[in-house]
Amino acid sequence: MRKLFHFLAFVCLFILNVKAQPLLQYSNTYSEFGISIAADDSGNAYVTGITDANGNNDIITIKYSPNGTKVWEKIYIGTGNDDDKPVKVMTKNNKVYVTGFTYSAATGYDWVTISYNASNGNENWIKTYNDPNNGDDKATDIELDNAGNIYVSGSSYNNTTGKMDALLTKYNSNGNKIRDLTETNPNYNLVVYDFAVNTSSQIIFSYCNAAYSYIISLDSAFNQIGANYFTTTPIVKKIIPYQNYYYALITLPYESTNGIRKIQIGSTISSWYPKQLTSHDDLIIDFDIDASENIYAIYYDTIFNGSTNSFRYAKISSAGSQGDSIYTRIFDPTDQIDRPFKIKVGKQSTPIVYITGNTLKDGKTQNYTV
Repeated sequence: MRKLFHFLAFVCLFILNVKAQPLLQYSNTYSEFGISIAADDSGNAYVTGITDANGNNDIITIKYSPNGTKVWEKIYIGTGNDDDKPVKVMTKNNKVYVTGFTYSAATGYDWVTISYNASNGNENWIKTYNDPNNGDDKATDIELDNAGNIYVSGSSYNNTTGKMDALLTKYNSNGNKIRDLTETNPNYNLVVYDFAVNTSSQIIFSYCNAAYSYIISLDSAFNQIGANYFTTTPIVKKIIPYQNYYYALITLPYESTNGIRKIQIGSTISSWYPKQLTSHDDLIIDFDIDASENIYAIYYDTIFNGSTNSFRYAKISSAGSQGDSIYTRIFDPTDQIDRPFKIKVGKQSTPIVYITGNTLKDGKTQNYTV
């Protein structure tokens, strides 16, 4: 039987202001492993992750009110009652969407996308995707447009080439599939890490392999509207649209170094690159943007005699030609290894920042949400 892990989730909320220190709004605990977090305009937080209460990994999604009270909790157990894992949660128009993958002996790994009612957690619909040859298919990202359409990306097995394709699927708000976009290469497995949808329902879709990376601009019908952004070796880990630009977190092979670039849609020229966040050997894990186009980056850093990784986040001004740092904060609750996973920044005038990650305490890896 799979070893049972117990994780402790610390749920804390910080209000950030460029002139003030973060203020602790609430703290809460829950014994599960968090993977992704989203927030609505009312300050409610939605966390999705893994629970092993049934003996196998299942997808758990929880809603917290602005003061940290758990509003509802839902668990998805796949048809095979085997290994299920979420990759991202999103919320819009009083609905919550979770995408990930589920496993069964008959079909292998399949995509799964779930729609919940944000008010009470009632399930609206579930959609799965399995390629015709029952290969392993894994979703990697989910995004929403202003019309309430849902876009899901990921990998899909191609029996003809024996390789993994990059797949993008569009659903309407009722869960009906509208269209697919498939990118295939007979020589390489294609990987999708992240894509984005801007306020004009333009899609910035990225995929890569060991030889190249592409970023393609598409309209809502999946017609290409911009030139490919081509790189020879970097991996595009995250894309965030902003007006006629998008920000991309680009990582070199083996994650030896990375940085955030600002790129105009349809252009192959990156116009903005941040300087190193600290003098230490740091690595950006994730980032987000507030309503004023400031960047919030999370990363871990070696401190305390070079033996401990602490978690840091930095607010960076995009107005600076090199990404001028406004401030940094350190999160090091246990003087042991602390690593962040995801960050989400609200669009309020005084942004609320949510971060999830893990820390080592009492010999166990424990999850926190900040």
